[in-house]
Formats: sequence, C-alpha cells, structure tokens
Amino acid sequence: MFTYQLKIIFRRLLRYRLNALINITGLSIGIAVSFIIGLFIYSELSFDTFHSKHQNIERLTMHINKPGYDMHWARVNNDIINRFKSEFDEIRQLVRFQDYYSRNIKVEEQLFSLDHAYSVDKEVFSIFDFNFISGDETALSKPNTVVLTKSIADKFFGDNDPIGKEISILHADGQTEVRYIITGVIQDLPKKTHLPVNLLTSINREEERSGWAYVYLLLDENADAKLLESKIASFINDHGDESLSDISFHLQNISDIHLYSSLAREIVPNGDISYVYLFVIIGFVILIMSVTNFVNLNTAQSIKFMKDAGIRKFLGSSVGDLKKYYFTESLVIVAISAIIAVFIILFSIPFFRELAILEFPGMLLGLFLILTIPLISLAGSYFPAKILPSQKVSDAFSNKLAGFTLHSKWSLKNFLLASQVVLCVVTISIALITNSQFKFIVNKNLGLDKEQVIAITEIPGVVKWKMNKFRNDLNAISGVIGVTTSMEVPSREIRDSGPVYAEGKIGEENKDTSMDIQVVDKSFLKVMGIDLVAGRNFNKFKSNDITPEIDVDIYGYLQSAPREYLINETAMRMIGWEDPNEAIGRMFSWSIGEIELQKGPIIGVVRDFHQETLKNKVDPLVMINEPVWVNNILVKIEGSNTTQTLSAIVDSWKKNYPGLPIKYSFLDDLYNDLYKAEQNQLKLIYIFSGLAILIAFVGMFGVISYSLRSREKELAVRKVHGASIKSLGILLSKDFLIIALPILPFAYWLTYTGMEKWLQNFVYRIDPTVWHFLIGPVFILLVIAINVLIQLIKASSTNPAIILKSE
Repeated sequence: MFTYQLKIIFRRLLRYRLNALINITGLSIGIAVSFIIGLFIYSELSFDTFHSKHQNIERLTMHINKPGYDMHWARVNNDIINRFKSEFDEIRQLVRFQDYYSRNIKVEEQLFSLDHAYSVDKEVFSIFDFNFISGDETALSKPNTVVLTKSIADKFFGDNDPIGKEISILHADGQTEVRYIITGVIQDLPKKTHLPVNLLTSINREEERSGWAYVYLLLDENADAKLLESKIASFINDHGDESLSDISFHLQNISDIHLYSSLAREIVPNGDISYVYLFVIIGFVILIMSVTNFVNLNTAQSIKFMKDAGIRKFLGSSVGDLKKYYFTESLVIVAISAIIAVFIILFSIPFFRELAILEFPGMLLGLFLILTIPLISLAGSYFPAKILPSQKVSDAFSNKLAGFTLHSKWSLKNFLLASQVVLCVVTISIALITNSQFKFIVNKNLGLDKEQVIAITEIPGVVKWKMNKFRNDLNAISGVIGVTTSMEVPSREIRDSGPVYAEGKIGEENKDTSMDIQVVDKSFLKVMGIDLVAGRNFNKFKSNDITPEIDVDIYGYLQSAPREYLINETAMRMIGWEDPNEAIGRMFSWSIGEIELQKGPIIGVVRDFHQETLKNKVDPLVMINEPVWVNNILVKIEGSNTTQTLSAIVDSWKKNYPGLPIKYSFLDDLYNDLYKAEQNQLKLIYIFSGLAILIAFVGMFGVISYSLRSREKELAVRKVHGASIKSLGILLSKDFLIIALPILPFAYWLTYTGMEKWLQNFVYRIDPTVWHFLIGPVFILLVIAINVLIQLIKASSTNPAIILKSE
C-alpha cells in the first residue's frame, strides 16, 4: 500500500512539475539558509567554549573612573593583582599574558614578525586547553623556554622536529637577542577565541611579572564571580593605596567576552550580541516564510484535488487512510527538499566561511533535520489532512470546504498573506537600514586623508632613535609625497590618557580633566590632511637621533624638554573655550603617572578628526612633538606606480636597518579592518535578505494561486458575463490590498523598534528615513501585481465552460 501511495505521489509531482519545482526550491533554500544562519549563531555563542574549564575561567579587567576620565581596560597594570591568588581561596590559578607586542624573531638567518606572542606563567596549561603535539604541561617551567603552535613551527622549521632547537627574540632596540629553547608544540587554536596564540614564552623571574598584562583566573567550581568581585573591592579599599582609589577590578567569563565585551585594548575585535539578535530575526523570518510558503502551495494544490478525496472515500478509504496519505505526500516533498538543502549547505559553507567563523558539526545538521522534517511535514499536510477527508463531493463547487470558509475576513488565506507582508517588509527594511548605516560609516568624513598612505607600524627602538637618514631617503623617492611619524597609527584607539593643566581654566590643584595624547612631528598635519582652525603648526623637526645620555635617562629627558601643544576642538570645548583663538598662547601641560611634561603654550587648535572607529566619539586630544614616543612611520605616496614606490620604500628600509623585518599596511585598509566584521555581516544580510525576498515572491505566488483556485468558478461566471481581464485583475488586487495595507503600520513599528535599538550601538549613526520603509511596500505591490497577472493569464487561457461543467 505504501509503495502504491509513493507511486501516486511521484506521478502527481511529475504531472504538476512547476508547482513541485517551486515548492521544493523554496523549501530547500529556506531549510539551507536557516541552518547556515543557525551555524553562525551557534558559532558566535560558543566562542572559547572549547576550553573544558571555560565556565570557571574569568578575565580580570580594570576600570579607572575619576573626574574627567572614565576608561575600562581589558588588561591591568597594577602588580597588586599578583597577590590575589594567595588572598582569595576561590582562585585556584592566576595566569598573566604579558609582553603581547609583535615579536621580531630570528630563526637561524631568517627573520619573522609574529603577532599574538605572549610571555605567560607556567601554570597556563592547567587553565587553558592548549593541546600538545610535542611536549607536556611542564614545557614552560624552566627559564628561556618557548612553546609554538603547529603552523608556526612548520613556518619556522618545515617538516623538521623543532623540539630542542633555539630561536632568538629581538628586543625593542632591534639588536639585543634573547635565546629560547623550544620545549613544546601545541595544536593551532580554533578561530572561535578572543585569545589567539602563536607563541608562548616563559616568564623567567618573579620580578618580571609586572606591568600591563591580560590576566585570567581559574576559580573553584562553586565560586561566585560576583561575590569575588566584591571581595576584591573590599581588599583594595582596605589596602589603603591612594593610587588605587579610582580603580575597580571586574571579572568576565571568557565565554562572554566575544559578544559582550568592547573594552579598551581588546586583544582582537570582538563580535556584538546585537548582530546575533539581528540574524536570529532574519533566520526566523526565512524559516517561517519557507514553511508558510510550503503550506500555501500545498493548500493551493490540494484544493485542485477536492474531488479526489471524495472519490477515495467513496471507494472505501477511511479518514485515517487519507490523513496518512496527505502526511506521506508532504513528507516526501520535505524529504526531497531536505536532501537538496544538504547539498546546498555543503557547497556553500566554504563561501560563508570567508565571511564569518562557522563551525560545522555534522551531528548538528542531523539534529536540525530530525526536528524540522516531521514538523514541516505536519504543517504542510495540515490543511489537506484536516479538511479534505471531511469534504463531500457535493461541496466541491461551493465556497465552503467542510465548514471551513475560504473567503471570510479571518480566513487562513488572509492570515497567511498578512504574515507574508509583515515578514517581507521587515526583511527589506532591515537590509536597507543596515546598508545605509554601514555606508554612512565608511563614507563619513574622518577629518583626515587616509588614502595612499603606507603605515610602517610598531617600529623597533633602533628605528625611531636613528631615523633622520631614513626620513631623508624616503623623501628622496620620486613617488613619495611626504613622510611623518606618530605614536598611535590612525585607526587605532589612543588609550594613553592623563590629566591636564590649562591656564585660567584648570589649575595645578584641580587637574581632573583627562585627555588622550598623540605624538606627531611637524609634517603630520600636512601629510594626513588635517586642518588647523586657529594658530600654527609645529615649526621644526625635533631630532630623532637620541644621544646615549637621553637613552639612559629617558624619563628625566621627557620631563625637562621644552614643550608646545596642539589640541583638538573637543579638547578646547572640554576646557571651556568656545573660540579657538581664546586657546592660542595659553599655557598648558599634560601628565601621565609620574611623568609631567613641561608647561608650554597652546600653539594651535586642529579640527576634530576620527583617530579610531566611528563606533566611538571623538575624544579630547593633545598633540606634542616628541620623537622618543613615536611608534609608526606614515608615508604618503602618489596614486601612480604604487608597486614601484612601495618596493623602493622597502629597499630603503633594508638599507638603513639590515636584519630587521618591516611591517606595513595601507592606512585605508587599517580603517576598513575596523569594520571588517560589520562588512562581512552586511554581506550575509544582503544574501539572506535577497533569498528571503525570493521566498516571499514564491509565497505570494502560493497565496494568490490558492485564492484564484478557490475562486475559479466565481471568475469563470464573471468572464461569461463579460468581465475583462483588467477588471478581474483590479478585483483580485483590491482584495489583496485590503489585507496588505492595514498590516503595514505593524510591520513599520516592528522594524523601527528593532533597528532603533541596533543603531544605538553607534555613536555616529543614521536616522531611518521614510524611504527605508516605503521600498518594502512598493515591492509588495509589484509582487502582487506580477503574481495576479501571471495567474490571470493562466486563467484566461482556460475555457470557462470547462470550469463550470457539471460533474
């Protein structure tokens, strides 16, 4: 019997190929896209959960909050934290990740520059799951030992066994080498981590456990992180150290960091839970639209076979037999769609992995299909299984199907159409608003010129202390327009902030106003295209050739050197000056920690520019000319012969600093990297929204097809009485518009509420306009018009006599 039913089902699918193709295509795309979105959400929510103890691993963060300065850091620099393990019983281990700057590494005669290299405590392997390929958890128990990841070991040594071999790490001066013995190789970490690792070196002496570090605590299983936070606060208060009076320490579980943390100096840019919510909405919309379309098309198709149900009952089929048949028919369509969806998923996963981190456990796909196939099959068979078995053959030409009204105000058809309208308008509006916001960020005037600027970043001390000749060599290259230096490369947030003195506004006794500092030279404003709104620029280059005396007593030099200051407009307003000319000539100073720079005049006010991501506001900024503190070289080049000019710059570096690797990027790429995650997520939104719109079109086709088939005889009668195709089109369109238009305000409210909350994540943002909400309804009108036209053309080709003939 089952085999016989399958034959009938496949014959019917082949006979009505177009309907079957539309049904299977829409459903397979919906299943595939919903699963891929589910993978993205699953991956985002499972960052760092590959560490078996992740529920008990907390990152220690530091919040400095005082008048004029409020900053929450992902890292800490107070050595008092080293006492936490002995002070608090809840802490089983405390591990520091320090010396996290890029390392210049020498392997035999080869030089490498490596990010995500840290000096760590030897207990690191008892907290994190860094799986050893060679070596064991004692790998860093001895001084001057190093552990590499598999990919780095292969990069350094190829197929040779690295254990026992040496590498040399160059100090900041670019000359001093410290040798380390390789004692372990670990597997590469999954990409789903906020803490990528390429290399780990030992902390060789207890006194080295000092300064800035990312600090992680392993707590007891029953420890309460919030309670521990309060105990730490009490300990700090009881300690009586005034330098800690404005500091509080907080704990973040490592599995929460990726989506819920955007602190100063995060190791890598984190994700955002708001995007997860956005994709949850899109995935839900697509799945619901796909299932709704399937129900619509199945319902429309089943109306065509009302007589078939009556004939089957006449020949002896029970209501139960008919229900089993309709469920089997629905199950076959869903199963075919699921098989096609699996192939779509397998072929598209590599593409989507270029846009997002996706983990693809096969068991998850199996579980998804096990749950969705029966549920979708039940949904698809609901109408034919519930209504048609009770249908009398004599009711075939009426507007009622076993007591179920097709054209009432609250009919299933109207509900399905209303839901399609809401989902479609919401999806289109989300795509338009996110697109506008991203374009606004990318195209917003930054207040500086980032085009055709090469940034040579993280230069070693030997470069910045002896670079006058290098600057002159660069300026001599024909394609170079200008050369400048800075402490922080534009695009990177400045987090060196300190209190200021401002003559007549902020006195010696009340320096609670803090400002960021940027170190530049006299060519910075010109090279970067930053405008002066008042005053003048620095009028000379300071020597970058540091004498041995300065090198030895760097702090004494910094505090005694004469100063001139530039400030930005935000700093000017924070101090209390409204007119930039008020600030010119006023005495000013800036300090950090124990270093207090000499008082000097404010010589200029620069127009605000965006040093960092547009997610943050422009901070008050002080600019000084101090070559000792520069870390980056910026080279402005012509747009032509870029490759040749870049090659000449690299050759000049090699000539001036033989043996040192050069690390460079185009500045516009660094700014674009700030929004790389958003850009990739926007591409996903475009793709998924486009597919949602396609599914919506199919859904409209199903609803309109359903309506026309249920009204075939009414339309046939109207045609017999002389109704034109145009009048029938207006009649049908009016019915759909009466349903669609009243539901639009709800769709608008739903979209506006959700996107307004999402836009609050941006300091610089758009305000949704009427066009963001009008395009969706216009699309709906076009879809309705096209579908009505298609169905009417089909209906017009059928002789009304055939439809109205007697049974």
